Amino acid sequence: MDWIKVSDRLPECIHKYSNDSSGLERFSDNVLAWCDDQLMVLSLQYIRFEDNTFGYIWSNCSGNINCDESEWDDEYNPTHWMPLPTEPVEVEDVNASSAIASNIGGDIDQIKDE
Repeated sequence: MDWIKVSDRLPECIHKYSNDSSGLERFSDNVLAWCDDQLMVLSLQYIRFEDNTFGYIWSNCSGNINCDESEWDDEYNPTHWMPLPTEPVEVEDVNASSAIASNIGGDIDQIKDE
């Protein structure tokens, strides 16, 4: 995965807030972000501000990739971001696992013979 410049594209705010009566406020999935010379886990929010205008603001997930509560602050100014990687998938097929193990063992035996 490559870093995306914030000036080129922002994460999509695809999730709705359950307590938002307007239906307009949204937030993105958590992302890795380069902010103030450090790697952070942030989420982008599209919210209604106190003056009833709407806009984007970044929120800090405090390093928790599964964070569902975050701290909003207009001082978070990331330069780059990237989506979090997907979770690993476990191999359920016992035959596939055995075949992989056999191949690994076979390769080791072949190296010993040489």
